[in-house]
Parts: sequence; C-alpha cells; structure tokens
Amino acid sequence: ELNAISGVRFWATLSLVAAHSVESLWIAGGDEGMWLKRDMCSWLKRSSKDMVSFYFVLAGFTMSWGYLNRDMDTWEARLSYWRRRLARFYPDYFISMVVGMVVKMPQVLGCRHYETMDIFYNLLGLILLPSWFMGLGAAGFMNGPAWFMGTLFWLWMAFPWIAKPVKSLFGDASPTSFLLKLLGLYALSLLPFALTLLAHSPGPLRDANAALFGTDPDSAWHRLRWTIKAFPPARLPEFVMGMALAVRVRALSDYTEIG
Repeated sequence: ELNAISGVRFWATLSLVAAHSVESLWIAGGDEGMWLKRDMCSWLKRSSKDMVSFYFVLAGFTMSWGYLNRDMDTWEARLSYWRRRLARFYPDYFISMVVGMVVKMPQVLGCRHYETMDIFYNLLGLILLPSWFMGLGAAGFMNGPAWFMGTLFWLWMAFPWIAKPVKSLFGDASPTSFLLKLLGLYALSLLPFALTLLAHSPGPLRDANAALFGTDPDSAWHRLRWTIKAFPPARLPEFVMGMALAVRVRALSDYTEIG
C-alpha cells in the first residue's frame, strides 16, 4: 500500500489546478485578482512545472513499488501488465477527452472553433499519441491532460524492459554510489530543457531551430519547447529516478506500506 502517496498526489494536483486557474483568469488577461497578486500567480505557474516532473518521478516510484518483483520476462507477462494499465485509466480518460472536446465546440459552450490541426490533435489524444507530434504545431490547441497521459503511457510501456536494469543498477549500490547515480539522472533530465533555453537566446541554435520548423524564431521555439516537454524519452530520466527510489526503499527496509 502507498497510503501517504495519496496525500502527496493531492497537493501536487492542487498546485497544477491552481496554476492553470490563475493563468486562465488573470495572467492571460494581464490583470491581477482582487486577492491574488501577480507574484503569487507567477509562483504558482512556476511551481506547476515542477509538479509535472514530480508526477513522472511518482509514476516511476509507484510502478516499481507494485511491479518490480514480478516476472516481466515473457510476452505473456508484459501483455498482462499493459492490459491492466489500460483498463485502469483509459475508459475515464477516453470519456473525459470526448466530453472536453464536445463542450468546447461553438455549438455547445462556444469556447473553440476547431480547425483541422485541432481535430488532428484531439484524435491523436484519443489514441495516446499526441506527445510524439507536438512539434507539428497545435494550431492554438494544447490539451494538457492528453500530452501528459500520452507521455506517461509510453513510459509505462517501456517499464517491463527497464525494470530489471534499474533494479540491478540501484538495488545494491552503496549510499554514495546511489546518490551519485541519482544526481546523474537529475542532470540528464535537465539537458533537454537546457537545450530549449539555449534555443531561446539569439544565436546559431535559435536560427537553426527556426529553419528546422520552417517558421519564425519565436514560433519555432514554442514548438521546440512543447516537443521536448512532451517527448517520452526526455521524461525517461525522471521516471527512472522514481524507480530508483522505490528500489532503494525496498532494499533498505522491510516496509510493505508507506503511510
């Protein structure tokens, strides 16, 4: 059981909901709320980005806690694992995607007029593929839950192949070796996002990125940012960090539950 994890997940989710709410209500309009000042809005927005990374770490932890000691060497075992993953989240995800798309139509609540790329990304969202195509440009439509769940799904798919190497690498390491390996993963997780910062500054990389996407530098940078943010391999180090922590907790204690 992971009783305490539920509490942590609640506060992380609250941070994300609050950040997106204040962005929609105040930051986007350039106004401050009557009781919520701009510096607080800015802090909530920045902290929400950390919470997304936290969720990938948490996903790796919970997967390893529940499945690391199970047999994943056969295709039958992997297929059983994938079926359980899909059955656990996909029905609710599918319904929410469809309902969300419908209520935003002009004929319903009038929030959006869908263009071809909007429909394309919604359909990709239904089959958990938007995270691989964010660089194509979303025509003003970014479905946060769709890219996140699409990215997380592919990390879940990779889990059976990386579980044993992670267990071998982190399970018997000394405390110093474990921390150094964990710091190495953390540094690796920052590299893709460091690239986006370099591409945002005037220079050859910014020009090359604009040429790659065939658009102006600012638009190209936003496409690069979303490409890296949602690209499953770029999130793999965070996922493995969570796996490593679960392996370590299991190796150093007899706990069967947290909380």
